Amino acid sequence: MDAATLLTNALSPAASLDHATREDATQKLELFAQENYPNYILSLCQVLANEENNDQIRMSAGLALKNTLTAKEYSRKEELSQRWIMTAEDLRGQVKQGVLQSLSSPKKMVGNTSGQVVAAIAEIELPLGQWPDLIRILLENVSTGNDTVKQSTLQAIGYVCEATDPAVLATQSNNILTAVVQGAREEEPNQEVRLAAMKALINSLDFIKENFEREGERNFIMQVVCEATQNGSEDVQVAAFECLVRIMQTYYDKMRLYMEKALFGLTIAGMNNQDERVALQAIEFWSTVCDEEIDLKEELIEAHEAGEQPDRESYHFAELALGDIVPVLLWTLTKQEDDYDEDEWTVAMASATCLSLLSQCVGNLIIQPVVPFIESNIQNENWRNREAAVMAFGSILDGPEPLVLTPFVEQALPALIQMMKDPVVHVKDTVAWTLGRICELLTDCIKPVHMNDLIAALLYGLQDNPRIVGNCCWSLMNLAEQLRPDDAAPTSTLSVYFEAIITALLEFTERSNNEANCRTSAYEAMSTLAVCSAHDCISTVQRIVLAVLDRLEKTMAMESQILDADDRASHSELQSSLLGVLTNCIRRLSRDISEIADRIMTVVLQLLKSQSKLSTTTEDAFLAIGAMTSALETNFNRYVASFIPILCDALQNPAEYQLCYIAVGVIGDICRALGKDATPYCTELMQLLVNNLQSPVLHRTVKPAILSCFGDIALAIGGAFSTYLEVVMMVLQQAGGMRAEGENYELIDYFNTLYEGCVEAYIGIVQGLNGTPQAPMLLPFLPNVFEFMRLVASDPNRTDALTRSVIGLLGDLSETFGGQLKQLFMTQEWIPIVLREARTSRHYSQATKETARWAKEEKGDGFSFVYLVQDGSGNQYAMKKIRCTLGTEEADLAQREVDIYQLFSHKNIIKMVDSSTITEPDGSKTIYIFLPYYRRGNLQDAINKHNMNKTHFPETDMLRIFREICVAVEALHTYKGQGGARVLYAPSQVISPEDENRQDEALLSNSQDQSSGGQLETGKRGEMVPWAHRDIKPGNVLISDDGETPVLMDFGSACAARIHITTRQEALQQQDLAAEQCTMPYRAPELFDVKTGTTLSEKVDIWSLGCTLFAMAYGQSPFEVNMDQGGSVALAVLNNQYKFPDKSNYSKDVDETIQWMLTADPSKRPTIQQVIGKLDDLLNKIVDK
Repeated sequence: MDAATLLTNALSPAASLDHATREDATQKLELFAQENYPNYILSLCQVLANEENNDQIRMSAGLALKNTLTAKEYSRKEELSQRWIMTAEDLRGQVKQGVLQSLSSPKKMVGNTSGQVVAAIAEIELPLGQWPDLIRILLENVSTGNDTVKQSTLQAIGYVCEATDPAVLATQSNNILTAVVQGAREEEPNQEVRLAAMKALINSLDFIKENFEREGERNFIMQVVCEATQNGSEDVQVAAFECLVRIMQTYYDKMRLYMEKALFGLTIAGMNNQDERVALQAIEFWSTVCDEEIDLKEELIEAHEAGEQPDRESYHFAELALGDIVPVLLWTLTKQEDDYDEDEWTVAMASATCLSLLSQCVGNLIIQPVVPFIESNIQNENWRNREAAVMAFGSILDGPEPLVLTPFVEQALPALIQMMKDPVVHVKDTVAWTLGRICELLTDCIKPVHMNDLIAALLYGLQDNPRIVGNCCWSLMNLAEQLRPDDAAPTSTLSVYFEAIITALLEFTERSNNEANCRTSAYEAMSTLAVCSAHDCISTVQRIVLAVLDRLEKTMAMESQILDADDRASHSELQSSLLGVLTNCIRRLSRDISEIADRIMTVVLQLLKSQSKLSTTTEDAFLAIGAMTSALETNFNRYVASFIPILCDALQNPAEYQLCYIAVGVIGDICRALGKDATPYCTELMQLLVNNLQSPVLHRTVKPAILSCFGDIALAIGGAFSTYLEVVMMVLQQAGGMRAEGENYELIDYFNTLYEGCVEAYIGIVQGLNGTPQAPMLLPFLPNVFEFMRLVASDPNRTDALTRSVIGLLGDLSETFGGQLKQLFMTQEWIPIVLREARTSRHYSQATKETARWAKEEKGDGFSFVYLVQDGSGNQYAMKKIRCTLGTEEADLAQREVDIYQLFSHKNIIKMVDSSTITEPDGSKTIYIFLPYYRRGNLQDAINKHNMNKTHFPETDMLRIFREICVAVEALHTYKGQGGARVLYAPSQVISPEDENRQDEALLSNSQDQSSGGQLETGKRGEMVPWAHRDIKPGNVLISDDGETPVLMDFGSACAARIHITTRQEALQQQDLAAEQCTMPYRAPELFDVKTGTTLSEKVDIWSLGCTLFAMAYGQSPFEVNMDQGGSVALAVLNNQYKFPDKSNYSKDVDETIQWMLTADPSKRPTIQQVIGKLDDLLNKIVDK
């Protein structure tokens, strides 16, 4: 029997009637495919091309052929591609010729399948420069073929465009676009051809960017698509609106004219279309507009924070169309299905999603058009109107400002709670969801008087329809997360309800099946409540643990009663839910779990050893054990011997890659818990990890975790890791040398994750060997490590997290090897570039900026280390060591700090004891500065102590200390340069007027350099030349040993004030400098957004002083609350948005003084003398009382 006959028998619908025949043919076919791949694919092609064969057989053969060429999983896809390329060229040519022949089949479905095969081959060959005549052949088909051939070929073109890298097709874009647009034009009489052309256009949008840049071509394309939205075929209309969605997504910047001329009207009409498919795409168009403009709004905020112009402009389409869109969306919300499937995407669902995005896009503006609809329909007799009103309310909750929404939520909440008893399930379901949204987004609106009714309504909902149960559980989860107390808090808002909620959830899960995942939702709620509970709920959490263990034991006893696959799946789901609750309870109880640790480990290990376990259950059991390692730490050692064999079994099963991934994570947990006690187990585990890295079966997503795990092991066992060092460093070099090609974003994401795994491994190894005799063993590998970091740092696709990790590794290497790395640092130009970019660019997170500053200090790039030192008499000093490895400019900047310490002589300004400059053997300079040592720490330490003890400074003490800080600042602001009254150097030095003049000029020149842009205002001899500290904050104010005298320190950011900004470049340079050196919550607004034509003056310090007094009074800067809540500090500062606590221990005079200093306009901000005068008045007023 030849292959074609085998295929016919295996794929024939009739073969299913004879199971034995079909099985026999299938097995022979699989064997044939393995033993003779070339003949197999040729036979498939022959079956596909044979017009005498049954259509179904031909289509099945085509799909089988496609599956020999491509796969979803990357490694499998690469394997199939290589197998095809290694096949003889003449045989590949026969297959391609047969597939192209099938493309012209009069049978449309066969042609469609053939198009998919063409695309699969094209994806492999076109990037390699092979099959060069493919596009020409396809275009000829479109030009000369009949309608069926045109349709199949256009479909094939669409598939090719979708599968192939746009860069590969760029040279053919004009020809492809011409053919596709010709087929999509209004003049094309065949609607099926027009539909195929429109779908091909959708897939070609990514590589016709150059065509879209040309106005004439863009106009023609838009005309064709817009005309297609009015086509008589609803299928063509759907495709046309889908095309508009993709165009808006890809070419938003070009859409202004078309929105004004056509798209507003076309899409709003489309939303009203009777065909739901058309309406869905029209609604999706406006959701896409909102998505784009939400992104643009975020980009604008980031640019504003960095003092830059955004890369793109928002045209505010959503805001302009608000009055037209919202009424349609609200109307379509009432088009609910009576018994809709949750998995079915309906017009009402799409409208709710669009309304939510619209709310996020336009913010407060959404209130006016939506609230009247809610108010007029929420009590409507028609359930559809009631449900639509509640859905509209829930959908707009994450757009407007909370202060704007609060009165509406407070008014609506009692009615919503009452509506949990609505007679219609649809309404109750949406009400429960909306309550969940309130619990998630606006918890502060839930007043104590309503909390009891809300909890009661949610628990009542547990008795209702399973869909409602799910939303009630979600609401409880949100409530628990939002009201989660601090770790040390003895109680919380939910504590009084905690016992009742847990009891209700335990009762529900005991009796319920899992319809609509309601039981799973209840266990998830229980899990969240447990981990978010306060200390006074610990006994209830312990009760949950005991109940869960009882239930797990019962499930294991039921193993023998499981009859079929459905029972097995339900049983596995239940065990997974129970283990999830157990894991979170362990995390909450932490060391308090030790009393029942033996029972927990017995149950979990027994579960893991059960014969009928599923991998998902095993995964959850491993997570529970991971939690136990963190809770018990070294006490977990007594369980390791029993668990390691199970862990090794999981690592030896790479086919279950998710289990393998979790097993790798548990190794890290064990190492962190046991430390060096993990050493005896590491040889076996390391061998298994290395084997898995080499496994062709293991899913690639596990491999970055394995690399990271090497770092966990090294960090735990320290010098003992040297046994594995050579093998691991070779593996890391290989992994770090892999590169993503093209614009495959999935692949780019994977390689970023892979590189992060490499970096985490390097960090763990460096930190683990640091300080051990084995540390020098790393030195031969460092050139490869630095080359890897250089390649990652030059990758434009690297993530923020990857950048932060690389910079952290730089710092760790500097800390470990110090001077041994100087030559590497001095010769590699990428290092200062990436450090500066990470410190100043708006595209990096605050965490990355902080890491970059730390790494720069560790690297010794003109920054410093501070040591506590002692002289021969036992006197202690703070010694600041500044390493200058990058030349004279860096040494000059370090010397500048020495000069500034000598510039001001004042009891409230730190005094330099001595300094010394050493020239190292390599010619670089090291500067040592000796400063007084203050045992009491700084003002921030005192504030932290008050916060911890819930105490505060007495008002008199606070104002007195603050006044002395201001007096120190006055010395800076009233500095008289070149002959003024101040001590430049120590009194023992004799300085001639000429030398003094030269030194002043040099210092001002250095200050000009420090300003990085702008023109300094200088005075004549004896005239005032004000200086600004620029980084005043509690952390830069030391407290003298008498406990009463503040001492201003850290003049690294100080410079001569009154810098005139004459160009945009100077403004941006000032912003960069401020971002690098001035602490954000204390930074003045004019340093966030430096304007051309303005002057930066000493008034920046007045703002910082206002923030400092606020921090002394209320525990933190007025703008730090924005940082804690994930908001934008820069926007809060620029808009002067802060508020005083509702309860204060201080007089109104204190708040008024702070407000006075926090005047946004620096010209209206008080001078330092005015501030001191105000403080004197306040202190005198207190004394008079």
